[in-house]
Amino acid sequence: AIKDGILEESYVIENGVTKTLEFLRKSPNVLKKSKQNPIKPLRFQLKSQESYDFYKSNAKFTGYLLDKLFNNEKEMIKKIMKEYKQLKG
Repeated sequence: AIKDGILEESYVIENGVTKTLEFLRKSPNVLKKSKQNPIKPLRFQLKSQESYDFYKSNAKFTGYLLDKLFNNEKEMIKKIMKEYKQLKG
């Protein structure tokens, strides 16, 4: 809070930690962190209803799967990307 300019160091010294925490808790929007994910959601269209239904009903797993593939299986992604580009022409 001091770093962000919400609170002066002298206030903490004069009032103590307990009163400072009380002040911060009572101040609107001071300690509240955003619950909104800073990463925007992906939007894409799948080719089959079956795959859409699966991924839609397992959204958190889908995010986990995509992150896991990206972080640990880049060679597989490159191979599939190459195949995709050849099919696309």
